[in-house]
Amino acid sequence: MNSHLQNLITQSIELMFIGMGAVFSILVLLITLITLVSRLVRRYAAEDAPALSAQPARPATADTGDDAETIAVIGAAIRAWRSRHP
Repeated sequence: MNSHLQNLITQSIELMFIGMGAVFSILVLLITLITLVSRLVRRYAAEDAPALSAQPARPATADTGDDAETIAVIGAAIRAWRSRHP
């Protein structure tokens, strides 16, 4: 019986090392592939990226009437939510 138990322990240790080796190998492969894809994306995305314009997409406005109304609406929504969720 002792020989059988020793054989099972030996097989389980071998299987453990095979599994750990497989996981380690797959992780190394995954890290290598991610690094490669990252380098490729940086290289080709930089070439294909459109040039940024110095001007904003739309001009800024000095309309303050909407801001006061927006603040009032947000405040009312917060009060309504707080009244329903004590």
